[in-house]
Amino acid sequence: MISYKDMTFCLAGDNCKMALQGQCHRYFSEDHRERARKWADSCGMGSTPVAWSDFSKSCSYYQPVDPE
Repeated sequence: MISYKDMTFCLAGDNCKMALQGQCHRYFSEDHRERARKWADSCGMGSTPVAWSDFSKSCSYYQPVDPE
């Protein structure tokens, strides 16, 4: 299956200090969201296929915003 940017984005990005500071290439930002929507529209897709995974347990850069 094809997905946006042919990569997997992190589900934990909104709770990661590094991602919110722009230091993570797997963070799905608002800019990504808008670009993904435009890409899907240009291809005639009704929705944007985005691959997701929780990298928080395996990422050495993960720093939770809310530690609980």
